[in-house]
Amino acid sequence: MNKIKKEIYNLAREYAKEYLTGNLGKVVEEEDKLICYVKKNKLKKDYLGYTIICKDVRKPCKDLANAYKLNKPIVYVISGLEFNKDNVNIYGYNDCKVIISDCKFHRGVKVDVDGECMIRHTIIENSIFKRISLFADRLTLQDMYIDNFLHLAGCDLSIFLGAKENLTVIDSFIGRLNQRTNVSMHSENRMIINNSKMHGNHVNCESSRIATYQNSEFMGGNSVDIKTDSFNRIKVTAPTITLNGNEIDTKNKSVRLKPLTDSLSLKRLEVIALLKQLSDKCSEVNEKEISQHSEKVNKRTIKKILTKNNQI
Repeated sequence: MNKIKKEIYNLAREYAKEYLTGNLGKVVEEEDKLICYVKKNKLKKDYLGYTIICKDVRKPCKDLANAYKLNKPIVYVISGLEFNKDNVNIYGYNDCKVIISDCKFHRGVKVDVDGECMIRHTIIENSIFKRISLFADRLTLQDMYIDNFLHLAGCDLSIFLGAKENLTVIDSFIGRLNQRTNVSMHSENRMIINNSKMHGNHVNCESSRIATYQNSEFMGGNSVDIKTDSFNRIKVTAPTITLNGNEIDTKNKSVRLKPLTDSLSLKRLEVIALLKQLSDKCSEVNEKEISQHSEKVNKRTIKKILTKNNQI
C-alpha cells in the first residue's frame, strides 16, 4: 500500500470508528476494544430531553467493521456531564458496555442496557416522571446517592434497580425514609449489596441469591418485602417484614434475617403458613355468613315495611 492509499485508508478508518459508535464522541482504539467518550454537543435532544443510543457492532455493520479491522467490543463512557433542565434516557444494545461516571442528572434518568452498565460517583435527582429506572443485564452501582429532592413539594418517587443477571450495589445510599419514596430491586441471578443502605416507605427486593456485606441494611418506613432462594444474614428494619411470603414479627426493631437450616425452624414456618391459610379461610367463611345474614335481615325488614303499609 503506497503512502497516499495508506492515508486514505487511515482517514476512512477514523470515519468508520465514528460511524460504528453513532458519532457520539471521541473514539480511542485499544487492542481488544473501542472506547467512545460521549460528548454532550454530539447528543440529540427532543421535547422530552436527551436520548443517548449506545450500540455494539451490529450485524448490518459487520462488513464495514471487518474491512477496517474494527470488529471489537465497544465501551461507551459518559463522564463529567451535567443535565440541569432535561430528562435523560440512555439505551444500550447488542451487548455493549456503558460506563456512567461523575455525572449529574438533575431531572432524572432512565437507563436500559442490553449488556453491562456501571454507574459511579453520580448524582441522580427526581424527575417529572416520578420514577428513576436503572436496568441492565449486569448492573453495578458504586458510590451512588439517589434521593427524592422534590418530596417537600409533595412529589412521590419510585426507584427501580434491575438486572437480568447480576446486580451489585457498593458504598451507596439508595432512597430515604419519610420522603415519599419506594425502592424496588430485582435481579434474576444474584444480588450483592456491600456497605449500602436501601431506605424507603416500601422496599422490595427479589433475587435468586442475595448477599449483603459490611453495614448494609434494608429499612422500610412501612414494609420490607424480600423474596429469595438463598441469602446470608440481612439487616432489616420495618414495622412489617415479609420473607418469601412469611410475615415476621419484629415489633418494629432491627433484625438480622438468617437462613433457616434446622428442621425445627423449618417446621415452625410450615405451621405458621398453615395457620395463616386457616385464618384467611375462616375470615372468608365469616364474611360470607355475615353477608348472607345481612341479606336475610334486609329482606325481612323490607317485608315488614310492605306488610305494615298494606295494613294501613
